[in-house]
Amino acid sequence: MAIGLHFDHNYRVNTFDEVSHFHKAVRWHSLRSKDVEHIDKAFYKGASKNTKLFQGKYLTKVINEDMEEYYTMFKVFPDRAVGRTVIECIRYYKNYFELQTPVSYNRCAPSLSNHFQTSISGLHFTNVPIREIVPSPYPYDEVEKTRYMHVHTSGKTYPVKEDTMYAFNYDLTPTNVDQFEPLPKWKVNRKAINLIRKNFYTNTVDKITSMYKLLPEQLTLEEKRSMRDEYKQLDPQDDYAMFLFATYKVNNLYGYQIATKKQPVEKIIEYLENTMKTSKHRQILERV
Repeated sequence: MAIGLHFDHNYRVNTFDEVSHFHKAVRWHSLRSKDVEHIDKAFYKGASKNTKLFQGKYLTKVINEDMEEYYTMFKVFPDRAVGRTVIECIRYYKNYFELQTPVSYNRCAPSLSNHFQTSISGLHFTNVPIREIVPSPYPYDEVEKTRYMHVHTSGKTYPVKEDTMYAFNYDLTPTNVDQFEPLPKWKVNRKAINLIRKNFYTNTVDKITSMYKLLPEQLTLEEKRSMRDEYKQLDPQDDYAMFLFATYKVNNLYGYQIATKKQPVEKIIEYLENTMKTSKHRQILERV
């Protein structure tokens, strides 16, 4: 009976009846004691006794709070915090299925169509470029806590979050389009960034210039390392910490692990201005 990547090369979703037959047909093998504990905890006490292992994945029968019967395919991974963690891939209900969307490990790859989730569902995924959501050069992962992708099915495209369950009928149409939320979108508040730049030149540039003049014209390796180490002990938003970091980074670009001639102060100011804009992204960016 076909199920998943290892059994069905057409990349289609198996029906509830097919999975039920497969679950009954597969011979039960004893599970590792560590896995038993976490499987029982994730589903219900005794679930491990009803769990079949095949091709490195587990399949078990579950009844939810609404007394609805389904089969779930899942994996058990090592977890430093709790020892082991159970991650569901797909749930097979009588009239529909729920699929956990991929985690975009290769976040630069536009297409995820060879992903495991595609092989067990027939649904295709593509990454949403991060700069369609958060403008450059602002740090995406500090603005948005998750990545987004598109799921392509039945000639239509829907936005989805990575590592999230979505429900589909067995003909691959969504059970409810309301489960898909619009993609977030951020833009730069020009008034805010101009005010930050003005304050930077009014209150910070003269101070940085004065401190930079006190440094020797030739920066030794020990002096640059000292700046780096002192910076690590300070609040990154502190003016002096920003000065140390910029001085270390700019001068290190022109001579890694060697003594170098001190770079012009204008390069320090330019580096700090760019760093300042990204570090204050919470004040600069606003959600559309």
